[in-house]
Amino acid sequence: MRSPYLIGIALFIVGISAVSTLLYFEQLRIVEHLHAATTAADRAIRNASQEIQLVREYQTRLIVDVVTGKLDVREAAVGLPEQVEEPLDTESKTEPEEFDEAVETPGEEAEA
Repeated sequence: MRSPYLIGIALFIVGISAVSTLLYFEQLRIVEHLHAATTAADRAIRNASQEIQLVREYQTRLIVDVVTGKLDVREAAVGLPEQVEEPLDTESKTEPEEFDEAVETPGEEAEA
């Protein structure tokens, strides 16, 4: 004797399995597409990080050489232009507004 309920449950399980399989393959396709799309960006980030690390190592080595005296920077400093302070732009400055009220100093009591 076949039960209509068992057949319905079996068809439901087969249907859910088929839909789940299709969704799995769609997710796999999306992940592969995203991986291909982000590979170039990941490579660029990795290269930039390596270059930053090399510049930091060079900076550290340069500082150590200057501090220990292995690198003489006096000759290079002679060729640098002298620093000239730029005059302040007086037109763009705004003067603070003066207070109309008297300012009390600590220790003085306000007269009422």
